[in-house]
Amino acid sequence: MARRLNRFIANLESRAGILEAECALGDCLEGYFGIHGNMASDETAFPSGSPELDRVHDLIVDGVDVNFSVQTLADEAGYSRFHLMRSFKKRYGQTLHDFQLDCRIKKAKLFLRQGKPISETAFTLGFSDQSHFQRHFKKRIALTPDQYQSFYAE
Repeated sequence: MARRLNRFIANLESRAGILEAECALGDCLEGYFGIHGNMASDETAFPSGSPELDRVHDLIVDGVDVNFSVQTLADEAGYSRFHLMRSFKKRYGQTLHDFQLDCRIKKAKLFLRQGKPISETAFTLGFSDQSHFQRHFKKRIALTPDQYQSFYAE
């Protein structure tokens, strides 16, 4: 629980995107209510072929540069924020924010291979700043954006 709360506070202090901060808060609250409350799990949240969840998935993929709030995505699906966060993670195996980051990094790899400047790539894909982009890129790819771009430039 403390780890989840620390992650939420770190996200707020680092000016992370709204989706990242809201997902961290949801994770924190889910942990709290899982320990201290009776948080019923909704096993029938979204059937495997849910058009609502598919719409949210496609919205994130198509709007890779948009800093969505969880509420915006939940409104699109017609569900509560926490219901959407739990259901999305259950179906896709990752949080909304992690999925958004994966989509952004995938697009960033394409931009970097095309020779687009790192700062422009970060801005275009909706990262709050270049260091935020570089941190997430290196965490997922094990190379800095500069190293990745240099590798493909040769």
